[in-house]
Amino acid sequence: MQKELGTTKAIMSQKEVTEALKGANLNIGQQDAVVLSLTTKDRIIGIQGSAGAGKTTVLKQIKELASTKDYQLLGEHQQNQQPITSKKQQI
Repeated sequence: MQKELGTTKAIMSQKEVTEALKGANLNIGQQDAVVLSLTTKDRIIGIQGSAGAGKTTVLKQIKELASTKDYQLLGEHQQNQQPITSKKQQI
């Protein structure tokens, strides 16, 4: 992944994103995630957070703003799950 750092152009400038987010109902962390996602020159980024932190809200905002620049948001998620183990009870 290191070779993907700085290999693309930003989708939007920080000024464009900041202006577009005025009036958006996002907290500071969500705004930061949107700004990073749309202004980074890195090919790969990750968004991580606990349940209910607003990751889906952030992705919707990124998708909306990226579409204004003719970009399509493609994503993948992995849900952390504890391994399921079964134990046989001895009687």
